[in-house]
Amino acid sequence: MMASPHVVKLTQTSRRLADQSPTDSVMRKVFRPTKMQSPEANLIARSLGDVLTPIDKAIEYSEEIEEPTDLPEAFPGVAKHLPIVRAVLLSMRSYLKETKSDQETQETKDGYAELKKLASESILLAERLRKFFDIATSGQDVKSRMESYATEVSGGDRVEQVMAELLEVLRSGAKPPFAADEDVAKLAEALEAVKRLPASLKEQHGRGESYVNSGSGTQAIYRGKGNQNFNTGSGTQFTGNISTFHQGPQSAK
Repeated sequence: MMASPHVVKLTQTSRRLADQSPTDSVMRKVFRPTKMQSPEANLIARSLGDVLTPIDKAIEYSEEIEEPTDLPEAFPGVAKHLPIVRAVLLSMRSYLKETKSDQETQETKDGYAELKKLASESILLAERLRKFFDIATSGQDVKSRMESYATEVSGGDRVEQVMAELLEVLRSGAKPPFAADEDVAKLAEALEAVKRLPASLKEQHGRGESYVNSGSGTQAIYRGKGNQNFNTGSGTQFTGNISTFHQGPQSAK
């Protein structure tokens, strides 16, 4: 008795399946060779992401500044260029995250050292900008905010100076293939614009202190040794450790 053609075909298929390991076909589908992401590039991408966090907050705070504002011109002036900083950081991070180990050239490997330095220096500056814009937009009145800002600066770099430093760091380290030529050019333009901004605080050369006089009265500051006497009235000022003054009419002789 001859077997049905359908039975013969089914038997042959069953034999082929029996000869295969039950996981062979599954393994071939799931574990296909994949290109591995560069560990070093991924690490730098994460560092740039850490820089983006305070920059995003600074942009968020700066959006609360409405024109016209009583804040110094440096604040809206710096805020105007924060988006290009963010765009360049995002661009470099995306490039690095997409870099595979087998795609790395000697040029990209040589550039990693500069990018590590860029990320290390940028995060400190970005955090300063976040703090400055937080202070400048928190509080009821501009006077109190500027006093807090002056305390925060405390003889250090002002908001426009910190922004200029950040732009310089990015301009020096953001190079092809990690950043586009047009982005680097925008960083240079932003740097020149920020350098032209007026100072957000007047220069005070002392012992690291910054003083802001937001009122109409006299601001008397003395950081030397000994006593210092200030006379802001129209009368006579007598100074001395022990003195006797007689201001009555002289007797006739």
